[in-house]
Amino acid sequence: MRKPALFVVFAFAAASLLLNAQNSQSPQQHARDGGTIERVAGPFIPTIPGAPFSAYVVTEWTHLLPDGTVGTVKNRRFIARDSAGHVYEEHRNFAPDGDQRPTRLGWTDYADPQRHEYYACVPGYHLCEVAPLRQAAFAAAIPGRPQQNTTTPSGPQRGSANGAVPPTAPNVQTESLGERVMESINVNGSREITTFPKGAFGNQEPQPVIKEFWYSDRLQVNVLTKRFDPRVSASQTFTLTDISLSEPAPQLFLVPAYQMIQVPTANAAALSASVMTPMQGAPQQPTNQPTR
Repeated sequence: MRKPALFVVFAFAAASLLLNAQNSQSPQQHARDGGTIERVAGPFIPTIPGAPFSAYVVTEWTHLLPDGTVGTVKNRRFIARDSAGHVYEEHRNFAPDGDQRPTRLGWTDYADPQRHEYYACVPGYHLCEVAPLRQAAFAAAIPGRPQQNTTTPSGPQRGSANGAVPPTAPNVQTESLGERVMESINVNGSREITTFPKGAFGNQEPQPVIKEFWYSDRLQVNVLTKRFDPRVSASQTFTLTDISLSEPAPQLFLVPAYQMIQVPTANAAALSASVMTPMQGAPQQPTNQPTR
């Protein structure tokens, strides 16, 4: 009489194991997904001599989420420039409270105007990518320099051979916002509105990208930058705080003795460094995240 009972027990157990195995091999089979990488480019720091300073850049990055709410993450990173024009920058992960506590260091930048070299160094890999430093290409048009005092349309834009502006070319207007004192430094404000016409990037209506700059002529950097870009449903604010005009410590500008890899451009080096320390979980997944 026990054999049938034992058979039923074993049969039930076998059925349960088979069901669990089927559930573990559920229909969730697919090829590997590459995911999404987002980067935030902060204020540009030219390698000019005779204007030493150090500061913290507080970045606030807000995304408009599909349900109508917003997700905001922040970070606080150190930057410096010495009297010879060497530049040092940290790039740190973002977090909801990243302006209040240190977040993980992703990579560091070093710009050497004497050797005309740029380095992007990733501590986690003990690796630096080195590229030519072509500072002159940027110095001619530093973002945020004071604009004209009135709102003006943009000048000629690249178009066809006969000079016609393509229908998807954006219209750029600038206006002065006057002068202020921020962090005990005189700054000039300007606003730049770039309006993309309908269809420029698949948009159904004209869309403006709005940028506001508060620029220090003494430091040749933007002390405050605000951006709103509907193309990525995001707004970003970059604020320089704790600004010191004293000479930074020389050790800051010593490039680590890591393995060096030559790359063609500084942009390529910075992009590679950001990929090696990926921006996992942008503002829509605010845990402990991205770099820049």
